Amino acid sequence: MLRSEYVFPDVADQISALVSRNAESGFYDSKSDPVGLARILTTDIQAVNHDKHLEVVPTIRSRRDTSPEQVERRLKLMREHNFGFKTIEILEPRVGYLEIEALIDTVFDGAGEAAVAAMNKLASATHLIFDMRENAGGETSMVQLLSSYLFSGEPLHLNSFRYRKEDFIKQFWTLPFVPGERKPETPVFVLINKATFSGAEAFAYNLQAMGRATIVGETSAGGANPGDFLPLTEKLDIFIPVARAMNPITNTNWEGVGVIPDIECAPSEAMQIAID
Repeated sequence: MLRSEYVFPDVADQISALVSRNAESGFYDSKSDPVGLARILTTDIQAVNHDKHLEVVPTIRSRRDTSPEQVERRLKLMREHNFGFKTIEILEPRVGYLEIEALIDTVFDGAGEAAVAAMNKLASATHLIFDMRENAGGETSMVQLLSSYLFSGEPLHLNSFRYRKEDFIKQFWTLPFVPGERKPETPVFVLINKATFSGAEAFAYNLQAMGRATIVGETSAGGANPGDFLPLTEKLDIFIPVARAMNPITNTNWEGVGVIPDIECAPSEAMQIAID
């Protein structure tokens, strides 16, 4: 699967060789527990190029179960957590603060509406703070929607994904319409830390590259390339990045290096620095 799907073919060959050597030596034979085997395989497949998206997980964690019952359970959980929008408030003096735990795909009923409600609640703010500390990422559709509120109506190119297997490029642009008021002139701050990952990094990186936000905190985790879960066995799945993120301004991404803050500070100090 790595050799056929992974975005970096040469790295896939190196990882495959490492896992094959360990398998032939009997290294994995004693790991009968799926959780333990997933953990040691993840360590090995990340060892070559430290890609934090590469991961072997017990099937229950991969969300591959798409039965109506399981989908409804997940949707119920997302609703209980307001689709990732943890805190939405106006701080004095008129600073809009939005703490986001996860970036849920807007295809889910209620996810886009939650984002719209959050942004409209902050419409009177003179400054905006997006708190992406501890945000492990999510879907590009939510990054696209939130970013669209920060620019005028003319669509702007945010990012692209180049898919290895199909050899095509998918572009992501700001949306020509959003419900409510846009805030293209409002100063924006994005708080990040070392746990900020994937889609949350994309949000910060795109805005930073476009000169639209000041990034505050510590360097993020460094996972840029999108992928999907694929079945390995009945009990194990693997997440493999299948495309490479490409920013239209920098012509690169944050893979392995993270998003570098404009104002570097301890994560615990980031909020106050942004407010000041």
